[in-house]
Formats: sequence, C-alpha cells, structure tokens
Amino acid sequence: MRKLRGKPYLFILGLVCFFVCSTAVGASLQMGDNAPLFTLKVLNSKATEQAYVNLNDYAKPLDEGGKKATFLTFFATYCEPCKRELPYLVELQKAYASEGYQVVVVTIDKDAAEVAKAKSMVTELDASFPVLNDRFGIVARRYGVESLPMSFLIDQAGMVKMTNSGFGEDGAIKLLTQTRMALGLPLGAPAPESLWPFVGVPPEVQAERDAAVKKAAKKKTRKKRTKRRKKKAGAKR
Repeated sequence: MRKLRGKPYLFILGLVCFFVCSTAVGASLQMGDNAPLFTLKVLNSKATEQAYVNLNDYAKPLDEGGKKATFLTFFATYCEPCKRELPYLVELQKAYASEGYQVVVVTIDKDAAEVAKAKSMVTELDASFPVLNDRFGIVARRYGVESLPMSFLIDQAGMVKMTNSGFGEDGAIKLLTQTRMALGLPLGAPAPESLWPFVGVPPEVQAERDAAVKKAAKKKTRKKRTKRRKKKAGAKR
C-alpha cells in the first residue's frame, strides 16, 4: 500500500517541481538580475578565433580580455527585425570595440540548413563578434526570451543593465544611446560616420551638406547664365 500511495505522491511532487522550475527559468530577466552563465559553440570561429564562448570570458579586467559592456542578442534566420539589426551590430562592434564593447549573437535556429544560413549571413557581413548556436533553446529559456530579437546589455560584473525587445524604427538610436551609457561616453557627441546609414546624419553635418549642395547649384546656374550671355554676344557680332 505504501508503494501505491508513494507513486502518485512522487508524481504530483514532480509535476509541482517541474512547473515551479520552468516558471523560474522562463521568467524574463530584468535590470539588476545576474545574467545566467553559459557556454556555446561559435559558428564563425574563423573570424573570432574562438571555438566556444563562455559569458564569464568577458567578466574580468580589460587588460585580460574583459569587456565593459556585453550586448547579448537572440536571433533567428526567420526573424525579419533580426536581419535588420544584424548589419547595424556589425558596425556598432567596429565603432566601439576599442572602448570595451562586445556583441554576442545567439541564434536559436534548430534546422541544420538554417544554422548554416545564419553562419553565411554573418560571414558575408564580415562580423567580428561571435555568433553562437543555441539549437535546443536552453540558453534562451534561461534568459526568458519571449520574442525576437531580444537583447540584454550586461556589465563587467555580469549584471543585466538594460533589456530590449524587437528592433523598430528607433531601434538603432536606442541601442546607440544604451551603448554610450554603458561605456560612459557622452550621449550628445556625433555618432561615428559608419553608423550614419542607421541612425541618420548629424544635423550639423547635414546642414553643411545642404549648404554645399546649394552653393554648387548656384555656381552651376551662374555658369549657364554666363554661357548664354556669351552665346548671345557672339550671335550679335
């Protein structure tokens, strides 16, 4: 009788534990939470010269390879906003790598063909940051990823400082602002020129360009007028 009573009891206890644990793991991370550690295989290992990446690799002094800020984003090849975000992240990494900034992309694609497609995409973009494969979604569940792209800005101590969901029209400017805040850089400074296609040309630069276009147009108009005058003068003679 004890065995018969014990089995249902253990089964119910197991279900309770499963749901409690699933809720804890699946809950979306918030600012101030510690970022769950993980180790995943690098898809573009030739570009990064890394076979695997452990999030802990970046939580150390800068002179030992640590980073001031790690931008961790979850990606999939079927996600259109992810595809728009990816080339911007390539330029963002190039612009701020020297300041201690690190982009890490985690693809949750399961099919081998889609994983290969993700690898091809970052190779074509010449991405220098690691692209990892979370094929079974284990890491995504730890971070409570509910939509794509979903990103987390993690400081040098391994704490989540900012979170983002999606990549809309203001996504590029939003990420630029967060990046500067995380690195302790002036928010009002002009963006690096490589980022202008994404965040827009600075107003002062655009004003200079507009002035140059107007000046060139006036010069062209004057040349045409001068040419017409000379032509008329020659005809009278």
